[in-house]
Amino acid sequence: MQPRRRMTQRLHTGTRAEIRRWQDFTEILNEWFAWALCRLWNKLPEEQGFELIHHFKIKLRIFKIKTRIAKIKTRKPVKS
Repeated sequence: MQPRRRMTQRLHTGTRAEIRRWQDFTEILNEWFAWALCRLWNKLPEEQGFELIHHFKIKLRIFKIKTRIAKIKTRKPVKS
């Protein structure tokens, strides 16, 4: 589990405002997921509910990785 902590630290290679914006965004996403899951949970059998949570977690991780790659691509080259 050690490399995962390093990954999250590298994610925040931006200005403080960017980091704050990212945190706000993930909070909104998490709230939306929670709401969607609550809606679905009442309609689904329990195992399917757990599968759904897992699916959402994977989606969120993929999204985070994609945005990190986008951040790296848009980073301005440092003049030496």
